[in-house]
Amino acid sequence: MLQAVVTSIQRNYSGTLYRLFLINMHWLLRGIWSLVSKLVDEFTSHKIILMGYTFKEEVLKIIDAAQLEERYGGILENKTDKYFPP
Repeated sequence: MLQAVVTSIQRNYSGTLYRLFLINMHWLLRGIWSLVSKLVDEFTSHKIILMGYTFKEEVLKIIDAAQLEERYGGILENKTDKYFPP
């Protein structure tokens, strides 16, 4: 059933994701991704990048520092809200 859902999403929304950075990933979630990634086609799996706590250099290779908050390695002021406290 999971494979049918993944296939349907890939078929209908293949061009909507440019790149997905998952940062500070817990080792358990990395393990789950290693299982789920086998169901995802190669085109989509290359767009999804899992990173640990040393992600800033990799992100700055793709995204300009002027577009990122300081906590992600950029130069923008960190936003404060109830979901992402400073």
